[in-house]
Amino acid sequence: TGKIQFSSRVEKEYLKPSYTASIGEELEDGLFDDCLELALQFGMIMMFACAFPLAFAFATLNNITEIRTDALKLLAMLKRPVPRAATTIGAWLNIFQFLIVMSICTNCAFLVWLYDHEGKWSLEPGLAIILVIEHILLLIKFGFSRFVPEEPAWVRANRVKNATQAQDVCSKQLLRTISGGRRMFGEVKERSEKNDL
Repeated sequence: TGKIQFSSRVEKEYLKPSYTASIGEELEDGLFDDCLELALQFGMIMMFACAFPLAFAFATLNNITEIRTDALKLLAMLKRPVPRAATTIGAWLNIFQFLIVMSICTNCAFLVWLYDHEGKWSLEPGLAIILVIEHILLLIKFGFSRFVPEEPAWVRANRVKNATQAQDVCSKQLLRTISGGRRMFGEVKERSEKNDL
């Protein structure tokens, strides 16, 4: 019965719908929809943070719920997606960078225009304040992007260490295989020589 249960479980997994994108056959998996959802949420929260600060709390609740529903979806309802190695998030990185720059600009504008309740500021001083704050924040953002490494030194060191360890293990295994083959070849040669006598 163990084999029957195992094969039925495999069959059930095979019959589940795949984790595919809902728009177009050209997309390999449903990752596009998930990244699009994240980009929209990130953009709305970041660009309108000054106008509706409570959006962060709602987004947190949404993300907690989303984690659990995605886990249920991936573990129980759909076929497991095939893992693929990727060094970056691809074009989504540029989209998120653009959203960050746009959020700096929109929040600076909102700070000036939403909190000028009495209407005392005219266009020129308000615009000057927006431009000064925006330029300072953009300078900070691009400074962090430029001077903070994408990969910390300890991660790079561990990556090099793991690569050298993997190379050592592979070389030792190769040497064992080669020396084991020589031993076997020597034993076969000795047996054939004994049989010839």
